[in-house]
Amino acid sequence: MNAIIRDRIEKNLRDHDVVLYIKGDAAFPKCAHSAAAVQFLSQIGVHFLEINVLADPSLMNAILAYSGAADVPLLFVKSSFIGDIEVIRSLHESGQLKTLFAPPPL
Repeated sequence: MNAIIRDRIEKNLRDHDVVLYIKGDAAFPKCAHSAAAVQFLSQIGVHFLEINVLADPSLMNAILAYSGAADVPLLFVKSSFIGDIEVIRSLHESGQLKTLFAPPPL
């Protein structure tokens, strides 16, 4: 993996609590899975940094290698890889996606 791209990925993950790598952007996702991931996060009011992997093919390859996943969308929370669309959908359907972003109890 290119060190410059790896540094860019790691900087985005450090600088933003929630990062979603998608095909297209949140306003115009380019695949159904990206649209679903955006919808799930938006429904629960999560602010996230969207990164369009189609804008840079080397970024797409790099984030797949970085995460070990097979395809985007990919969700990261506080620099930790949460998962691809199957994991995001499962978390959403079980209600755990919302609790992932709930403030800790006092």
